[in-house]
Amino acid sequence: MQVQGADRSNDEGRDFIEQLRRSKFMIGMSLSPDAAEAAEGLRQDLSSALRLLSEDLYSTKTHFVLELIQNADDNSYGAGVAPQIQISVASPTLKVWNNELGFTQDNVRALCSVGRSTKAKRAGFIGEKGIGFKSVFQISNKPEIHSNGFHFRFDMSDPEQHLGYIVPTWVAPDAEIASEGTTIILPAKEGEIHSAAVLAELDARLLLFLRKLRQIDLQTLEEVVSMRCEDDGGVVTLETHRQAEGMDATDTRQHFLRVATTVSMTEAPDDKRPQLGESELILAFPIDDTGKALTTADCATFAFLPIRDF
Repeated sequence: MQVQGADRSNDEGRDFIEQLRRSKFMIGMSLSPDAAEAAEGLRQDLSSALRLLSEDLYSTKTHFVLELIQNADDNSYGAGVAPQIQISVASPTLKVWNNELGFTQDNVRALCSVGRSTKAKRAGFIGEKGIGFKSVFQISNKPEIHSNGFHFRFDMSDPEQHLGYIVPTWVAPDAEIASEGTTIILPAKEGEIHSAAVLAELDARLLLFLRKLRQIDLQTLEEVVSMRCEDDGGVVTLETHRQAEGMDATDTRQHFLRVATTVSMTEAPDDKRPQLGESELILAFPIDDTGKALTTADCATFAFLPIRDF
């Protein structure tokens, strides 16, 4: 999400959420009987469209983590800030924190819309269709966002009320939530739990192909993992610090020669971003401490996020 750095008071954030509920969804407005009937009809039509969207969400319950990392890589950061994301799993709650500048009104509007995104059709941004965040509904019916004076949640606890995907509800800010950056809280669905398995797809090699993020921290009840990336003239070092409960800490280092080149898109245009004339292709070759090439039996393919090994 593209953001700006101006601080916003909680009162301003609450006023905007309430105004959005009135102006966009006609909730809480004084309407004549005819207008109220028309508004309800529009909400029902929108709910039907959202039902179709819900059927198109990712079927894999762990994919939402990659979507949140993707969003973090597209965010804006203050000068001198090393972009990072922290993900902690302590069932029944999963919490994500990112040290971005914070939400703007446009970011809130985008999350409260169908198929709209503040990063759509712009060069260098990963996201598609503006539904990346909505993948969190695979594992949570009441996701919360706390950022730059905005404190709100969505509520899909009633599976027949699909407006819950996009209608924001103000929530009181919690003193334990970081005042800086953006915090996303994902309570598990009723009768379910969050497990460490949701972090299984995360690998330090992600950082080789992300544009901004330099650190990913993961925490479960059993283990704390910190993955960092340093780039020295195209030679990238990935450091992973792992501390399992009751075990000695371990540190691993991987070195890669990272090579990027620009390729023309004119003969294979992207229909979703027709204005893009070129795209970046990145290769990362494993090397040892001396810079000598390492041979491996297989390697991973990434399109910003992991696809598969081959």
